[in-house]
Amino acid sequence: MQGEAGVGKTRLAGAFLDQARTRNAIVIATRCYEGKTNLAYGPFIEALRAATNQSNHVERLRQVPAHFVSEAVRLLPELVALVPGLPQLPPLDSPGAQSRFFEGISQVLVAMLRGAEPGVLFIDDLQWIDPASLDLLTYIVERLRDRPMCILGTWRGDALPASQCLRQSLAHLARRAALATVIDLARLNASEVMELVDASPGVPRDMGERLYRETEGLPFFIVEYLATIQRDQSDLGHHTAGDWSLPGSAREMLHARLLDVSETGVQLLNAAAVIGRSFDFETLREASGRSEEETVAALEELIARGLVKEIAGGDRAWSYDFAHEKLRALVYEETLLARRWLLHRRVAESLATHARLQHQTGALAAQIAHHYNQAGQDAQAAEYFKLAGEHARSLYANAAALAHFRAALHLNHPEQATLNIAIGDLETLKGDYGAAFDAYETAAKLLAPKIDAALEHKRGNLHHRRGEWKLAEKHFQATLDALGKDATVGARAAVCGLEPDRPRARSR
Repeated sequence: MQGEAGVGKTRLAGAFLDQARTRNAIVIATRCYEGKTNLAYGPFIEALRAATNQSNHVERLRQVPAHFVSEAVRLLPELVALVPGLPQLPPLDSPGAQSRFFEGISQVLVAMLRGAEPGVLFIDDLQWIDPASLDLLTYIVERLRDRPMCILGTWRGDALPASQCLRQSLAHLARRAALATVIDLARLNASEVMELVDASPGVPRDMGERLYRETEGLPFFIVEYLATIQRDQSDLGHHTAGDWSLPGSAREMLHARLLDVSETGVQLLNAAAVIGRSFDFETLREASGRSEEETVAALEELIARGLVKEIAGGDRAWSYDFAHEKLRALVYEETLLARRWLLHRRVAESLATHARLQHQTGALAAQIAHHYNQAGQDAQAAEYFKLAGEHARSLYANAAALAHFRAALHLNHPEQATLNIAIGDLETLKGDYGAAFDAYETAAKLLAPKIDAALEHKRGNLHHRRGEWKLAEKHFQATLDALGKDATVGARAAVCGLEPDRPRARSR
């Protein structure tokens, strides 16, 4: 289901999910987040966590073959405690490893959604889906025909180029026997806006035309304007167009909602805006510098004002969300730059500490790196970008891994040669041999005058793939020279082994 921001996609999806629940269908809801498109499999990690909050989740998990549950453990390590005695995870480089990994996630979700009626997996804000999650989503949708579940997704059609890959995947699925249906939501027309005015107590009917002009039919702005009018009616006991006028823009309307928030509430909003659209209690408290009692009291105020809402379920006891991304963006934009730096640093330190304690540094490394980067802490950001790249690579999220490694390079991480070699490996997997060649060449120059045998072997293999036999032979010989006479026969043989039906690279 697509449409521009504020057109009512999530609300319509919510009505559908409520209807599904009334029919005893199991629903698992997750979402993608702006600024987290480099967090591999983020929405599926959240979905698996939400699934473990369903009733009878342990019994459902035990119905899944153990080797599939083991694959899901890669994304959600806590599954080990729910299903003891799982087999050891197979190596990531074995044949068919990625397909087994995807099938494992799929089988676990199917089991968790199985019931009297087909279950529903709901993914909100798909325009911000990361490439790895999109690959997994496509895999699951292509196999939906024989499985008792359906997938509902919403995304912003105007969020290009971020949604371009999503559009291509949906077009592909639509061609394959109508596996996907796209519903386009449009703005409301004048008569539809008037219907909403008539159904809103305390709103004069003669304001309908003005409301339509101000909002241009965008449902989010319509609802917010109506709420402002009704709140004014409640406070003043009356309302006429003469003593209260609508804000001239959405920005002014959002400013109106922020008026009279306490000093502590403003500080928490600033910290929360830096953390992101969703935030947890502990990170908010630590970043804001407020005590537990002050944080709880301010959150109660923000929730009562409708600026923040509490998120049910999840892996943490206290999770919260901004009422709308536009609200978060406005608060962030108007936070002083110096305070933003301070808050980003505090958030990074809080996340890093909790990640170490929970043994989740790899999974959270991308977020930590982002906040250190925004705080101007280049050295720390570079190190966490490297860790994020290694974690993404271990989960086959190669596009994310490349972005992280390049970010670490840009921030002058000390292991420049190692990063270039990793980038070369990933570009080789992509089939971009030119980019891989450049990365390997850069690594070789950084290591000079030392000759690294492994790097020379990679360069030789790359030239061999390109049919550049003489250059391949040169690097294979350099590999043998670097290994030295003391190298094992197996090591030297590995250098000389070639693919069938290709010219042989000679060696001394």
